[in-house]
Amino acid sequence: MRGRVYSDPPDGGWGWMVVFAGFLSNCLIMGVARSFGIFFLHFVHHFEETSSRASWVISIAMATQQFMSPVGSALGTHYGARPVVMVGGGLASLGLLIASFGHSLLHMYLSIGLLTGFGWSLVFTPTMSMIYRYFRRRRVLVTGLAFTGAGVSSFALSPLFQLMIDSYTWRGALQILSAIVLNLCVCGALQRPIVLREDLVEPVMVEGPRGVDRKST
Repeated sequence: MRGRVYSDPPDGGWGWMVVFAGFLSNCLIMGVARSFGIFFLHFVHHFEETSSRASWVISIAMATQQFMSPVGSALGTHYGARPVVMVGGGLASLGLLIASFGHSLLHMYLSIGLLTGFGWSLVFTPTMSMIYRYFRRRRVLVTGLAFTGAGVSSFALSPLFQLMIDSYTWRGALQILSAIVLNLCVCGALQRPIVLREDLVEPVMVEGPRGVDRKST
């Protein structure tokens, strides 16, 4: 049974909850990435590695997130944003949890760099795409609101990470961070599907003077 069909994006309503999901996802992706440097000193000391090699952990994660974004977009289009974002949140959280048991930087590269980075790619693009489906006239405004999550969380997460490390060591802090990042699944749950009239338009083949043309009905 199909729900309400909108002729145009509603520019409001449940869309504001989707914007909040975008804000939260930016907090838990970009904010975490920008504040993750707190862990580098502990990686250098524990694994006896150079700071440059330790910095590759989050660099690989962000590169994976950017490089795999087309995959997240394609999966979101095919399966819908809600399940894809929830799976991505689970993978991002799992990567951080596995990293808390790591014994070398290679483990960090694989768990945080690849697994968490891939999870982020499944969250970021489908979430932003869903915002654009709900908004047209206010698209610039809501995009800005969603991205403010990255800036706001950058101020809050750095001292929080340091407090967690001081209280529970860096391994315990990663486990707590894993639980925090699992809230990306909440972002996915907020991605209520919306049906636009343009989604129901099917192209038909029309014979014209220059051959066969595609038209919509």
